[in-house]
Amino acid sequence: MSDHEREGRELRSYDDLGSYPNPGDRAVVVRLGSEAGLLVEESALRSRQMGAIGTVLSWIPGHGGDAWWLRHDDGGVGAYLVNEIGPLDES
Repeated sequence: MSDHEREGRELRSYDDLGSYPNPGDRAVVVRLGSEAGLLVEESALRSRQMGAIGTVLSWIPGHGGDAWWLRHDDGGVGAYLVNEIGPLDES
């Protein structure tokens, strides 16, 4: 469970909000779905982690839905769908 879940904050994905992230946005992984269709490096799939916090780097068009590169604060980089990451409220 992430710090934000423990604090009782509602975690919603960009898809839930009807929006998309922009490069440089701070984001949090709110759910992990199937990796089927994500045609990215194996290391980007292994790096996917629920509750990870990081910075959106860029997007990858296609994949039955766009995927997004998220650089985790711990240094890893994972590939996520828009329904798996949401904006991070750092207030």
